Amino acid sequence: MRPIIGISCCMKGFGAFNTPNHAASDTYIRAVLGPVGGVPVLIPAAGECVVLDLLAHLDGLILTGSRSNVHPTLYEGPPHAEGTPEDVARDSTTMPLIRAAVDRGLPVLAICRGLQEMNVALGGSLDQRIQDLPDRMDHSTPTEQALPQVRTGKAHTVRLAPGSPLALIAAQAGAVQGRGAGGGQPASAHDPVPFDVQPVTRLGPAGGGTGGAAGGASGGHAPAPGAAGGTPLSIPVNSLHNQGIARLAPRLTAEGWAPDGTIEAVRVTEARGFALGVQWHPEYDWQSDPVSRALLVAFGREAAGWASRRLLASAAE
Repeated sequence: MRPIIGISCCMKGFGAFNTPNHAASDTYIRAVLGPVGGVPVLIPAAGECVVLDLLAHLDGLILTGSRSNVHPTLYEGPPHAEGTPEDVARDSTTMPLIRAAVDRGLPVLAICRGLQEMNVALGGSLDQRIQDLPDRMDHSTPTEQALPQVRTGKAHTVRLAPGSPLALIAAQAGAVQGRGAGGGQPASAHDPVPFDVQPVTRLGPAGGGTGGAAGGASGGHAPAPGAAGGTPLSIPVNSLHNQGIARLAPRLTAEGWAPDGTIEAVRVTEARGFALGVQWHPEYDWQSDPVSRALLVAFGREAAGWASRRLLASAAE
C-alpha cells in the first residue's frame, strides 16, 4: 500500500469572481506520485478543526511553498509592507498542523514557505525581505520572469553541515563537493539514511556557538560551516523567496547555509523520525537534479515505513 501524503493548500481566488479555492501546485502532486511513491491528498486551509482528524489518516506531510508570507503577528514581527501577499487561512491551518505532526513523529518535509512556517510554529521568527538587509543576497525571482529555466534554475549554492541527515542524502546522490558524510566514501544510493544521526557541525550565531535546542535563539544569518567540523558539502539550489529565518526556533537545528549566511535547511532536533525543511524547491527539478530526487525518495521511504506501522497497528485493534 502506498503512503498517504498530505499536501498543505493555500487559499487563492480563481475565476471572474475571485472565488476562494484551496489550492496547491501540480508540482507537488507529481513529486508525490513520482519519487515519493505516495498518494497525494490536499489539506484544505480550513483551520485547526481539520488537523487532528486528517493527521490520523496521513503517513507523511509536505508543507508547500507559496507566494504568500507567514503573517507577522505569529512571530511578533512588524507589519508587512503594503501589497505583501498573506494567507491567514493557511496560517491558521499549518501552525497547529506542524506542531501536531512533529509531536506525533509523522514524517514531514517543509519546502520554502513551509520551512518558514515550521520555524514560526516552533517558536522562531522571520526576516521579511532578506534582500533589504546589509550584506545579504537577493533570494527572490521576479514574478514576471516567464522562462521556467530561469525562474526555477540554480541560483546559488548551499553548504551542508557535515554528518547531517541532509548531507548524507546529498552524498548518497553523489552530487556534492568533498568527501562522503563522516569522512568516508558516500554510502550506496540504496542505503537508508539514519535520521537519528547527529551532525558534526552545529552552527549558531556568527563567530561560533551551537545550534539545536541549546542554541535555538541563534540568528538566521551566520557563516556556513567550514573544515573545522569536517569536510563541507556544497549543493546548487534554486531560490524563490523573500522571507527567511531570523531567529531559529529552539526545537530546530540549522543544517544548510547560503553564501550570505541565510539558513537554507533545518531539521527538528529531537524529532522521532524524518522532519526536515529546505528553503529551495526540490519538487521543481527532481527529474534532473539527483539531490532533489534523493531528498524526495528519502521522505517517501520514511512515509512508507509509517504507513506499514499504521496498517499493522490497525490490524491489531
